[in-house]
Amino acid sequence: MNNIIHNLRRSIQKTGIKFYRVVNPSRSPRMNESERKASCIFRKLLKDPESELLTSSLSEKYYIRSHDKLMLLVLENYQISISDHVCGYAVSLSEKSRKMLIETFMEESEKRRNQMEEEYKNNFQHSLNTIIKKLNEK
Repeated sequence: MNNIIHNLRRSIQKTGIKFYRVVNPSRSPRMNESERKASCIFRKLLKDPESELLTSSLSEKYYIRSHDKLMLLVLENYQISISDHVCGYAVSLSEKSRKMLIETFMEESEKRRNQMEEEYKNNFQHSLNTIIKKLNEK
């Protein structure tokens, strides 16, 4: 009896997954070559700790500028724009790639924010300790 219930649940799950894949055509199984290369550039520049990250919440754009300011990447809608000192490129993205890059950007941004906050707290604690030392010396 348990085996029958298990098989029934499993076949319902498989049918649901197949139905979801048919109904949601924006999910492409593979990235094309230009999308893969643009995503790679985006992630490499994102992982550089000296690169600048900016977000525009109104226009939903995500900016990454290299530390030497020679390259700028802009992720907006379903496109990533790459500009360097020679020329610029615009690469279309699938829904899956777009979500993946935005999640990666947000994770890195949150990581940097936490690091900055921790540094601020440490400086704050150090300043308080210095004030206490000065007061004790009097």
